[in-house]
Amino acid sequence: MTRPRHDADERTDHDHDDDDTDAVDLTRPDERLAHERARYLEATTSLGPTEADAVAYSELGYSTAAIARELGSTSSTVTTYLERAIAAYGPEAAHARSTPELTLEGDLSPVTEHDVRGWPAHYRDVWRDAVERHPERAADVATPEAGR
Repeated sequence: MTRPRHDADERTDHDHDDDDTDAVDLTRPDERLAHERARYLEATTSLGPTEADAVAYSELGYSTAAIARELGSTSSTVTTYLERAIAAYGPEAAHARSTPELTLEGDLSPVTEHDVRGWPAHYRDVWRDAVERHPERAADVATPEAGR
C-alpha cells in the first residue's frame, strides 16, 4: 500500500546543502529515511545529490511543494528534478512507495524499450513527455517513439 501524498512540516530554517549532512534533522524519521535513500540513489544511479533528494521525498509521498520546502527550492525546480529521473528511470522513479519498498534493495534501473512497451499508455505518456523535455537523460535504447 502506498502512502498518500502529504505536505511535510513547514521548515524555515532548513537550508539544503549537498555537502552538509548537519542540515539533515535525523530525528525526523521521514527526513532520515529520505536522506539515507537519497545517498543510496546518488551512489547507484546517475542522479545528482539534489535530484536524488527529490526522488527520495517523492517516494515517501511528499508533494512537489513539500519537496521544494524540504530542499529549499521551488516547485518548478523539483518538477524538473523528477522529470529528469523519470526520463532516465521511468515513471515509477517518482512514485510514492511503502516504507518497506524503500530499503536499499529498491534499485532504479535505466528504462529499456521492453519496459516502455510493457507500460500502460499513461506511463508511456508521462515518460515520453519527460524524455522530450530532458532528452539527455533518456537511455540510448529507449526513445519516445517506442512509447507511441
